[in-house]
Amino acid sequence: MSNVNFLLGVGAQKAGTTWVNQYLRRHPQTACGRIKELHVFSNALRPDRFADGRAKKIQRVRNYLDDQMQALGADGGVENPEHLLAELDHLAMELDLARYWEYFRRLTADRPDAVLTGEITPAYSGLAAEQFEVIADGMRAHGFRPRVVFLMRDPVDRCYSMLKMGERNRAKEKGVAAPQKAHENFAQAAVQPWNAIRTRYDETIRGLEEVFSADDIFYGFYETFFSESEVARLCEFLGIDFVKPNLHKKANASPASAYPSPDDIAAVREFYDATYRFCMDRFGETFIRSVWKHA
Repeated sequence: MSNVNFLLGVGAQKAGTTWVNQYLRRHPQTACGRIKELHVFSNALRPDRFADGRAKKIQRVRNYLDDQMQALGADGGVENPEHLLAELDHLAMELDLARYWEYFRRLTADRPDAVLTGEITPAYSGLAAEQFEVIADGMRAHGFRPRVVFLMRDPVDRCYSMLKMGERNRAKEKGVAAPQKAHENFAQAAVQPWNAIRTRYDETIRGLEEVFSADDIFYGFYETFFSESEVARLCEFLGIDFVKPNLHKKANASPASAYPSPDDIAAVREFYDATYRFCMDRFGETFIRSVWKHA
C-alpha cells in the first residue's frame, strides 16, 4: 500500500489553482501528471452538471489523431506519443475509475521519492457529498491519504475574472483580439448555473466536511494566498518541504480594461449573499470583510 498523500484540488476556478499546480509540478517531492485538470469525477459522477465534458475530451483526442494522420512519417511514427498516451489516459480514467487510481499509482511507482501526487480540477467544486464519498473511498482503497485543497476568491471578482478568461480563450481559439465585453454580460452570466456551481462555496464546503475530516482540508483565499507564509502553510499541509516560490508571476491573469456597472455588481453580490454570509460565519466576518471588497 502507498504512503503517499493525495492532493484533491477542488477549486475555486480563478482563485490561484493554476499557480499552485505550476508550483507543485516543479517541486522535487511530487509526482504530478501531464494534465492539470482531469475532470474525471465531474464528468463521470455529475454528468447532469457537466454534460459536455466527456464530448470535449473525445473531440480533443479526435483532433489530435487527425493531426497525427497528416503528420505520419514514412516509418509510421507518431510525434510526441507521450502526449497521445496522456490524452487517452485522460479519457479512459472517467470511463473506468479504477484506471484513475492506477494512473497515480504508476506515477508514484516511477517516483519512489515522491510524497505527494494528485490533481487539481476546479470543476470539482460542483460536486456534492455523495461524489466526494466515492473519491474518499478510492483514496482509502489505494492507500492514499487525502489532502483536499479549496482556494476561494471574492465571489463577484471570481465570476468576473472567469468571464474575462472565457473571452480571452475563445478569442485565442479564433486567432482574434478578445472582445472585452465581459463587463456588459456580467449581471446575466454571473448568475448562470455553470457559474454558480463554481461560486457557491457554502455548498462545496458542506459537501467536503460531510466526508473529509477537518485535518484533511486546506482552506485558502486568493486575496491572501500569494505570500511565503501561506505557501509554507500549504506545503506543511501537503507534507512537502517549503521551496521558495516566485510570487511575482501570476498564472492566467485576466486584466480588465472595463468594469461592470455598480448596479450589476450589486445584483450579483445579492445573488451570492448566502455564500458571503456563510463565509463570514465560517471564517470570521472581520477577516472576510477585510479581504473581500464586496462582502
